[in-house]
This record gives sequence, C-alpha cells and structure tokens, in this order.
Amino acid sequence: MTFGAVLRGSVALAAAWPSIALAQNALPDEPIATEEDQAEETAPGNIVITANRTASLLSKAPIALSAASGESLIQAGINSPTQLEETVPNLSIVRNIGLQITIRSVTSTDNAEKGDPSAAFMVNGIYIARAQSQEVSFYDIERVEVLRGPQGTLYGCNSTAAVVNILTAEPKFDFGARGDIVYGSFDALNVSAMLKLPVSDKIALRIAGNLDQRDSFLIDGRPNDRMSFDRFKENKSIRVSALFEPTEDLSLLLVGDYSTIKGKSALFYDPETLTAYEGGFKFRIGQPGSVTCAYNRVQGEQACASDYLLNQLLKRDWGLKGFVMSEWGAVPNVEAALKGLDQQSGEQLDPAVFFDAKTLGRLAKTDKRYAARLDDMNRRILWAIDNNEFDKNPAQPGRKVDFAAHGAVAEEIARQGIVLLRNRDRALPLVGSAKTILVIGG
Repeated sequence: MTFGAVLRGSVALAAAWPSIALAQNALPDEPIATEEDQAEETAPGNIVITANRTASLLSKAPIALSAASGESLIQAGINSPTQLEETVPNLSIVRNIGLQITIRSVTSTDNAEKGDPSAAFMVNGIYIARAQSQEVSFYDIERVEVLRGPQGTLYGCNSTAAVVNILTAEPKFDFGARGDIVYGSFDALNVSAMLKLPVSDKIALRIAGNLDQRDSFLIDGRPNDRMSFDRFKENKSIRVSALFEPTEDLSLLLVGDYSTIKGKSALFYDPETLTAYEGGFKFRIGQPGSVTCAYNRVQGEQACASDYLLNQLLKRDWGLKGFVMSEWGAVPNVEAALKGLDQQSGEQLDPAVFFDAKTLGRLAKTDKRYAARLDDMNRRILWAIDNNEFDKNPAQPGRKVDFAAHGAVAEEIARQGIVLLRNRDRALPLVGSAKTILVIGG
C-alpha cells in the first residue's frame, strides 16, 4: 500500500504563571533552589524535566523516567523515534503502519487513530492520535522524556504502559541558525534546519524544517521495466513557533506544524501498458462477481469489518462492482454492513445472525445509513448475477446435470486464480532465474 499525504496541524497554547513549590518541612522564607541544586543542574548529563508537570532535575525526579536532551540525540546520531531504544532502556519503537511503541513488553498493534494504544506519544504534551504523524515530529527537539508505568493521572487515557513526550525547542530572544545532515545507505537522507529570530524584545520566532527519505530495501530484479520501489519513505515537515512575553510573569507560546508523509511500500503495474499503480492493484481483466474477506486484521480492524479495506480500497480505489462476502465466523457485528460487507456467509459460526430482517432489516427502517447500504448490497449482488450471466441458463426440472462440463469450468476458475504463481504477463517483478516461490498463508 502507499502512504498517502497525511496532514496534521496543531496549535499549542501555554501560559506560564509564577508557581510556588511546597515541601513538607519547607519554611516560607527558604529559597526555591539552593546553590547545591544550581550546581547539580549544570552537572554533565543532568537536565531539567517537566514530566510530572513541574520543573525538576532529572536526577531528583521521583518517577520512573528516562530523558535525553536534543543535543545529546544529535551527537548520538539519533534522528528518528525508532532509534530511541539505543538510549532508553525497556523501550522499542518500530515503524509499521505508523509507529508501534513497546515498553516493558506491553504494546498495542492497533495503529488506527481510533485505536486504544497502551503507550501515549505526545508532542509538547499534546496527544498525537494518528500513529503515522508521530514519526514526522522528531526534529528541532529540546528534549525527549519517556515515563514508564501507568501515567493516567498526569496524561489521561492511552498511557497504561508509558508516555513518550517530545518537547520541541522554543524560540529565544537571540538570533541563531543551525543545520544537520545525515546520509546513509539506500540513499537515506535526513536534513534538519532551524532559524530563530527575535522580532522585538517581547516577541520571538523559531522556524524549523525536516526532510526524511530513504529508498526501499527491496532489490529490483528487472531494473529496466519502468517500475520502481523508490522512494520507500519521503516525509517533509515544517514547524513555526512564536513566543510572546508581554510581562515578566506571563508568556504565550504558539506552535503550528505541517507535515506530508509519502512513500511506496509496494508497486504493481500493468505489463501491457506499463501503467504503474503505486501501492495497489486494479482489476485489469474483467470484474469479479464477489470477493471474500478473511480472518486477518487490517489496521487493527477485522477484515470483514474494515472500512479501509472494503469501502475505500476494494470498492473506491480498486473499483469493485461486485459484492463482498465474509468467511465463516469472520463477522463481528452488524456494523460490518456500514464498513462495506455485503453478505454474511456461514453465520452459524458468527456471534449472531446480523444480516437478516430482525437485525439489519429493522435498522434499515430507522437508520438511513443502513437503508442505503441495503440498497447497495442488492445492486451489487444483482450486478454480479447479470454480468456473469448466472440467470441465462436456469436449471430445469428433470434435466441431467453435466458434471464434466461443470468440472471443466471449476478447473478453469482454479487456473485463473493462480495466475500470480504462474507469473503470467510478468505480473510479479521476479528475476528470470527464480525457480521456486514460497507462499506464506493462503
């Protein structure tokens, strides 16, 4: 599939007010920070963190926390969240469809924005729900804070296992600029740039941008066939921050960012016209009467109840005119009808019979969405019958069944169904010397 452009914009407002730190045995006239604290703050490796919603030294924070400054990450060559495991123990972040965070062996495979992950990913304390948008936030960083264990009290839901909080660098009242370039194998390129501008003695701006791209790990066996797997990743981001300090006791910070996420995780093409279809397949010869969804999950949803798979990919992008039927026991609920499922098959193994007059029919009488879907289901099934001429030769009473002819049709269907294994018309980009194909699943 192809990652389409994902746009994300957020505005963060922060008002900084004077606060008083209270300790159990502290006296009112005691200083907030002692000379010993100030000396410890400037010690190598010690930084000020705000993970517990108050400023404190990392060495004195009474929570399970790891933190790293932006400068230390640059020096270590860490320019992606997936590399944080090199400096943060018990943490693993992998790039799947978005980022999947695992900490202390607790994880979640639901990468959809409506999912309920066990670890929260935040930027400046703002929860980033869409996993695809998390990777493009890792540039021009002040520090990274990783809290272990349940953090619901401070950070709300979706923080059962941990919180990964990216704190971006704020504007300063002095002029400065910086650029960092990292180049690696497979034409991996990560470029970050920053410019800070003091507009006046009360307003400061900071502009930062990032380009992160890499070619595919796949080796093209036929480089002259006008198809390419590159680029696998091509992300572009920009962030603008504005700091307004009208008085010594009040500050206002506004942050806005914009990102695009692109790349090719696969590419199929029409061997006859050499027309490339990036990240997907289009029905080139004919139209199937029906397609069966299986038991797997797609972006955290069961395939037979996946709006992305059935409505968006199959029917909208691939142009399926026929209907979608389910595998036995693969329908979780009646909402699968809205997600694109047209026929419930083998309902004996499902939790209940959903596509009947009692359930679906009743909903169609009171909910226009289900009524529209019921009409669409009938249109698709009738189209499949008419397009394949199933009604042209109806069975006749007493008529002898030609089993040999039916068997020949079934054999031809099987032959056409394994066209990918035959690699007809070079549908798969395989090298000519390949003799064996390993098929996993089925």
